[in-house]
Amino acid sequence: MAATDRVLHAGGWMAEHRLATVDGKPIGHASFRHLPTAVDRDVVIVRISVLPDCRRFGVGRSLHRLIEDAADVHGGRRLLAFVRGGEPSGVGFAHALGYREIGRSIELDVDPRRVVSSTGSNVPGIAVVCLAELRTARADWLERLYRLFIAVEADTPFPIAEVPTPRDVFRARSVDAATAMPEAFLVAIDGDEWVGFTEVRRVTGKPTRWSQELTGVLRSHRGRGIARALKEASLRNARASGIATIRTWNDSTNTAIREINNQLGFTQHQTIHQMLKTLADA
Repeated sequence: MAATDRVLHAGGWMAEHRLATVDGKPIGHASFRHLPTAVDRDVVIVRISVLPDCRRFGVGRSLHRLIEDAADVHGGRRLLAFVRGGEPSGVGFAHALGYREIGRSIELDVDPRRVVSSTGSNVPGIAVVCLAELRTARADWLERLYRLFIAVEADTPFPIAEVPTPRDVFRARSVDAATAMPEAFLVAIDGDEWVGFTEVRRVTGKPTRWSQELTGVLRSHRGRGIARALKEASLRNARASGIATIRTWNDSTNTAIREINNQLGFTQHQTIHQMLKTLADA
């Protein structure tokens, strides 16, 4: 996330990290960043992790106090955390710190080696092209991709009111990040119009896992099977690359994409609880 942090700093946003250590060895980590898509500039994304053997000794609470202090200095009044339901103690920990649940998403996995794509995965008139090719072929590739991204993003459920992702943040996160894979970022094209995409990234430290981020199609082109075709193309790419797991996330209210994932063999790994804490005024 170093590229994203640099862009946030350049825009006057907060992006900071804290580390807890014992005898020089890290046992816990906290990150907190302004959410640049929030309508109000007071939302901070919070992530805290503590080694299992070091939990229940106050490490997480200490890290969270540091987050609250830093957020307060930078005008962060609402702390947004995504807590894995597979770790029930994490949900309880968040409640104990004053968080409340405002939504849920579903984390799903699939082994692409076990999935056989249907013969109907190609959509007439639609070409699926990887970003690596488009970057070579089109001088305006970034502007086209960004316009497509924010159009799809506008229809993506999220528990906080949002504005479009800033262009430089999008580029840092989806194009310039160390985990970005232009050869696996697929775009659906109708004639000369870019109408859909699926973003796939590598996972740091997990060479046989890919992360499938946002998949979406313009409203004008929905109902034709384009999203499914993009996901099937991703499965084929993953099989060819020896990938054992593709992990993705769906908002619990997004029934359309959940149905596509179910049809393609994705199974629920765990629930992600979207939790919010509002800091008291001083």
